[in-house]
Amino acid sequence: MAEEKTIVRRDADFMSLEDIKARAHALKEMVGNLLVKDQDFGVIPGTGSKPTLLQPGAQKIDTRFRLACRTKDIIEKELPAAHREYRIVVEMIHIPTGDVWGEGVGICSTMESKYRYREDKREEDTGQPVPKEYWDTPKESRTKEVRERILGPHGFIKKGPDGWTIIRREGTGEKVENPDIADTYNTVFKMCFKRAHVCGTINATAASDFFTQDVEDFTGTSTRDDVVLDAKIVDETTPEGLRKEAITLATMLSDAKLISDEEYEEMVKTARARKSVDTLQKVIARIREIKREREDKAVASGEMVY
Repeated sequence: MAEEKTIVRRDADFMSLEDIKARAHALKEMVGNLLVKDQDFGVIPGTGSKPTLLQPGAQKIDTRFRLACRTKDIIEKELPAAHREYRIVVEMIHIPTGDVWGEGVGICSTMESKYRYREDKREEDTGQPVPKEYWDTPKESRTKEVRERILGPHGFIKKGPDGWTIIRREGTGEKVENPDIADTYNTVFKMCFKRAHVCGTINATAASDFFTQDVEDFTGTSTRDDVVLDAKIVDETTPEGLRKEAITLATMLSDAKLISDEEYEEMVKTARARKSVDTLQKVIARIREIKREREDKAVASGEMVY
């Protein structure tokens, strides 16, 4: 079979219907056969049913259409208290012809809550290695009482250059202003470019039929009570099946070191206590939301505390 090519006539004032159909077909083919859910795109709880295009998906679409993302303009705005806002405009260039297929705009600021605030917690690394008893205890059995018996009051574990050690963590848990806001400048700049890139890819390829803009960045504004699970995230099955999925997701978060043992214990306890499909779907939605929040927080702060 001859290799399929998308051809755009450059000597016309507008694209032919055949050209438009060819682009639409190529994109539809990618969405159905190549792009991976929760890796290249995903449905974000509380944002509607249309999937959000993620940066890995945008990069794959760029490769398919032979597009290059070129920075057109960067505007840096200084804000009070050492905060910053970035605005980036990109052009999506068709590599074979050099034509500009579209533009994208991204804005990101250190005033966004994920960068502006930090959780009030005080940590002390004791330097003591994690006892063997801790590792020998099954994860689901590491209750708060068991953990404190093995690690001591307010004891948690943290991986450092010399291996796993015991840390003491205390604090109110409330949000406080980030005292090291300059540490987030690079992350905020990269996030701004990512938003511009995804926007540019959607505009250049007319992908808005399939995807929305990069709303994944705003899920941190939703609360435990207002998260609504989209029907596409989890198929309605039995409570037993949903309960198993919730516990599996919690275990994945724990294994990825995105939640503490105490949080894992609470997630499992909550999942086991819920009886209906509706409440279990909300539990799963909340776990997915926590996953995104923790991933963003890890990127912004560079911390890996368990």
